[in-house]
Amino acid sequence: MRKRLAAMVMAAVLAGSSMMGCAGSGEPASTAAVEPQETAPAKAGEDGSREADSGIKSDVTYTLSFWHGATDDVRQQMYDNAIARFNKAYPNVTVEQTRLDSDAYKTKIKTVMGAGAADIPDVFMNWGGDVLKSYIEYGLVADITDLIAPYKDEYYDFEFGISTFDDRIYGMGIGIAPSVVFYNTEIFKDLNLDVPRTWEELDTVCARLKEAGYIPFALGNKNKWPGLLEYTMLGVNLGGEEMSKGLSDRTMSFDNEYFIEAGRRLADFSRKGYYPDGTNGIDHNAGGSRMLFYNEVAAMFIMTNGFLSNCVAEDAEFYEKVGTFPYPACNDSGEVGIVAGGNVFSISSRCEYPEMAADFLYYLTNADFSQDYIDAGNSFTGAKDVRIEDPLVQEQFDNLIKADWTQNFYDQQFVAELGEAFKDYTQALYGGTMTPEEVAASLERAAVDCYGPLK
Repeated sequence: MRKRLAAMVMAAVLAGSSMMGCAGSGEPASTAAVEPQETAPAKAGEDGSREADSGIKSDVTYTLSFWHGATDDVRQQMYDNAIARFNKAYPNVTVEQTRLDSDAYKTKIKTVMGAGAADIPDVFMNWGGDVLKSYIEYGLVADITDLIAPYKDEYYDFEFGISTFDDRIYGMGIGIAPSVVFYNTEIFKDLNLDVPRTWEELDTVCARLKEAGYIPFALGNKNKWPGLLEYTMLGVNLGGEEMSKGLSDRTMSFDNEYFIEAGRRLADFSRKGYYPDGTNGIDHNAGGSRMLFYNEVAAMFIMTNGFLSNCVAEDAEFYEKVGTFPYPACNDSGEVGIVAGGNVFSISSRCEYPEMAADFLYYLTNADFSQDYIDAGNSFTGAKDVRIEDPLVQEQFDNLIKADWTQNFYDQQFVAELGEAFKDYTQALYGGTMTPEEVAASLERAAVDCYGPLK
């Protein structure tokens, strides 16, 4: 079974996962070049370098290879700024960048990972989850837990959520993308609706909205992954963090009471008309669901923070009406988990100078870099001490840090085949072509095919 998993990972890594890269799914709020902020050196030494204890010499020239998938020139400028800051601490290091678009990057990283560690760049971008875990199991990725200890306190815990396995850290997150409920504050005000804090209150709000002539949720699910967001939110908030861990380590079946109940609630919302008619035929990627929200046909919209950049670019006037809240608690404990994913930068296990590479990770994710990210694209890393002036971005940040725990997107958390199954079966739930019980059982069969039976 491990051989089967290895073949799947190396042959299909990152392929077919529409939600991957959601942190940057929206267009940047600005296309202007991002000016570098003042450098805050890593805490490894007075100048940020580690010459004293790592064997790195100031009179020797070094090269550090760095692969990433910057999707636009604005993000490329952010990386260039980070490298400039890094070079203040390491002026004798040349960072050789390889920038590829999304599809080309997926192909290239798949090829080098399949070939083994010799061709893996020193620092490379990935999406965390089980694909990263598989790289770790095959000895391709460095454990950076101790390497980043000097500056770990400069980050919130969610920075390391999708790259931590068995309490060891194998990457640093960038472009953290929390998924929340966006809502039209004016509609809520006109109808005297309060932000719901429980699932029962959400059901009541939806009923009131429908009665007033609104579609409660904008949803274009032709692309499958948008609908998976709510199914995941329901599942994680019903089953809690314990279920999340159980699914990942294969001690809990996907055919469990929480996922069945999540499917029942989703199917119930669908029967009540809380989503647009023909939701599985509406193209989210073409803007179909956003148009329902902008035109005030729908009052709420479940999406990642990539929506903020979309909204600024597409309907800046409507942006002033938008508020956010986390998907409400679904269990008696009142705990709220939030679905959030993003990109991860990891270090090759063959990197000759991992301390230097770890310091480079710092400059790729620290508060200075995060400030660039916020100013240009309304996104952020897990770095503390950033200045957020946009109230909506602040709400997103607060939703994330106040959550009791976070769950990665399921099509990033698990291997691509299982991620695709999640999207297919979720679409069937919205369409009413499969029962919640059938969906949960089918997910478990897919999990067995990918990972083997329960432990």
